[in-house]
Amino acid sequence: MKTVIFNVGAALSAYMESDNKKIVIDLGKSSDFSPVNDFLLPLFKKRGEKRNYGGKYYLSQVFISHPHYDHISDLNDLDEHYHIDLYYPQ
Repeated sequence: MKTVIFNVGAALSAYMESDNKKIVIDLGKSSDFSPVNDFLLPLFKKRGEKRNYGGKYYLSQVFISHPHYDHISDLNDLDEHYHIDLYYPQ
């Protein structure tokens, strides 16, 4: 399993891969770092991932621990670029 944890100021976000599962936990962004634009998109582009879902990349699951801005502020960018099989807002 690969895990990357992002410090986005007041909160943490994480990206995990295990087998063919790609999971995001919380998705806040700071004034100088966006997990989507500064990590996920460059990673998927570098790997040559295909955009098969209406022009979007694929994520298995997204979990949101609670709906505070520091945990959800990057969701619009995520939704713009990624198809999500299971979206689980707490």
